[in-house]
Amino acid sequence: MLATTLGLALAGCGGARSRPASASPAGSSAPAVVRSPEVAARQADPSPDPSLERRDAALGPLVGLPARTRRALDLAAFEPLGDPPPGSWRDRVHEPSQSFADFVAASPNALEPGRRTLVLLPLGSFPTEVVIDGSMVAAVRTPELYELRGFVRSYFGLPVDVVTPMPISDVELPTREHEGRRQYSALALVDAFVPALPEHAYSMTVLINHDLFVAPERDYGFGYATHAERLAVMSFARLDPHAQGALQAFEAEERIRQRAYKLLAHEVGHTFGLHHCDHHACIMNGMADELELDQTPLHLCAICLRKLLHVTGADPQARYEALAGWYEEFSLDDEARWVRGRLAEIEG
Repeated sequence: MLATTLGLALAGCGGARSRPASASPAGSSAPAVVRSPEVAARQADPSPDPSLERRDAALGPLVGLPARTRRALDLAAFEPLGDPPPGSWRDRVHEPSQSFADFVAASPNALEPGRRTLVLLPLGSFPTEVVIDGSMVAAVRTPELYELRGFVRSYFGLPVDVVTPMPISDVELPTREHEGRRQYSALALVDAFVPALPEHAYSMTVLINHDLFVAPERDYGFGYATHAERLAVMSFARLDPHAQGALQAFEAEERIRQRAYKLLAHEVGHTFGLHHCDHHACIMNGMADELELDQTPLHLCAICLRKLLHVTGADPQARYEALAGWYEEFSLDDEARWVRGRLAEIEG
């Protein structure tokens, strides 16, 4: 049933897989480098700052980049991470750090002619679906699909296609029962759609309203992504604070939007080869629960932004201008102010 349905829903489906990323050697330094403005400003300060030196090494030399790109990558504009709070993602999961040099050495998938589109594949009904997962019955609310498409286009600066939604019942997937919920395997979802990746897609993200699990030892997962297979999956099941009695329905709408944007940017970011960020407060930070999701900013830090720009070749000023307009249109005032502030500094 899956093959038949996908043959109708996904034009130009291809089963070819991208090659796995190569091993990442340690980052190297180069002579006569241009350092970030923050480092240059503090060269006369005799007191050492190990965190700054580590972040500057992760960012890498800026020589040869346009002036406004160097200003966009100013480490001083981004909040450095301190020690992980107890119970946070970094406290629970220990992952290798990824510098810009590591990212480049891993040979991330390049944008190719005819393969520049980010595809969203909804499973279920959007923007509202009544979900029955075991003993749990909930009306899951999401932003409209056209809104998710526009946000992804503004955030990554690439064309975005949304496939006609299909029922999740059309896909045979392993599930488990956990704390009264039926949860779908995120890894199995990704595997199921590898043959359905469209030939024109840089990557594809599957959107579902059911709960997910990634590893047997974890209670749930927000999503999962693989750069090698160009695929990601994210769940809206836990994004509505009204369903948990935390906020009134009208107050919860903005929170749902913020959470959806964050998770979508995070998972799509993984499909570009970006790992979890351990340098700054950044959308690529690992997120263990809803509290950490809410505390995570929507923006990419300087190091992760440089990785994205390396793949897409985007102009950071044009990217921020698109995002500022989008955030203002949907009344995300804090995000809009932050982006406008970055634009003012980039423009000099």
